[in-house]
Amino acid sequence: MKHKHTSLLITLAFIAASAPVLAASDKTRNVVDSLESFRAVVDRMADTLQPEKDITIQQGVIKNTASHLPRCVYFDNATHHAYMWLNNGNNGTRNIRLQLTYSDGTRILAGYKHPEIEQTLSEDELRALDACKAIIRDAVHEDMTSLQKVLFLHDALAHHAMYDYEDTSNQSCTSMMAEGMGACGAYARSMRLLLGMLGIPQRIIQGSNKDGSPHCWGLVQLEDGEWYHLDVTKDDDNPNRYQYLCVTDQEMSMDHNWEKEEYPDTPVTPALTNARIPQFFSEEAFLQAAQIAYRSGAPAYCARLTCKETDASFTKTREAGAAKGRSMRIARIMTTSSGPDRFVFLSFRNASSSARAK
Repeated sequence: MKHKHTSLLITLAFIAASAPVLAASDKTRNVVDSLESFRAVVDRMADTLQPEKDITIQQGVIKNTASHLPRCVYFDNATHHAYMWLNNGNNGTRNIRLQLTYSDGTRILAGYKHPEIEQTLSEDELRALDACKAIIRDAVHEDMTSLQKVLFLHDALAHHAMYDYEDTSNQSCTSMMAEGMGACGAYARSMRLLLGMLGIPQRIIQGSNKDGSPHCWGLVQLEDGEWYHLDVTKDDDNPNRYQYLCVTDQEMSMDHNWEKEEYPDTPVTPALTNARIPQFFSEEAFLQAAQIAYRSGAPAYCARLTCKETDASFTKTREAGAAKGRSMRIARIMTTSSGPDRFVFLSFRNASSSARAK
């Protein structure tokens, strides 16, 4: 899959933001003592589309500002960035003014978080924002864990989007969310945008396929604090729909290449283990396990459901029967896209554990 790398501009000249922004330049200086704190400064700026900020970089954090600064800024947060040299500080520190021009995904995310910024978005960005809101409304429940949210957004995006074989340079999340078309970068950035709206951290990986062709995918951080690979592009239209969903470095290395030292390591065990997401081969077995979870006081239950001998979708008859069950009161049933292998999420009606036991 081809990938069009985002261009970067490194210059001492002042760069004006290409889209309207509401936040004025903040002259308050931030002291950067690690690459992580540098990224945190960029993330805070991106939250309100702040165009520039004065920063003090401590000695040894970035040995050569001109050559290392581009590698420290998220490529998907800013389409262009630059710095203006201010002066040398004390004890070898360097004072600079960081200047950012933001990507479309960052502008859409800021519009989602801050309604007043939404007024500055383009017509296409507004359409993309509306599509994101609809997916989150239909695919996410407040009782879901981070892993469960990733599962459902993964399928929702795959259902919403198609790979653009006619224009493999189309890497825009605006195009993918507004028009439903895009290449690998569009998938990765759209997933990052959706997860960003839910406060789930994700990184973009610029790498390559096994054959050396450029490819782009994501890393997602779950509630256990660990990072996992996520490649919706490859999972879309893949018979093994979840082959690249929350997998480890070892699994991903089989047909993906990337500069591993530039990204967080993953654990040895994949996120999608039966211990975390149980798997059932009949709707009856799934509902029995859900009843046990319900009686224990759990707010919801999620499992992977494989029904090779029954209809692939959760039937209306089953929904009605489960909702009226004497020992389990279901408020909402959500399923990923239909197929012989999918995830089902049950949200239970509010009731105390003692009330459920009666």
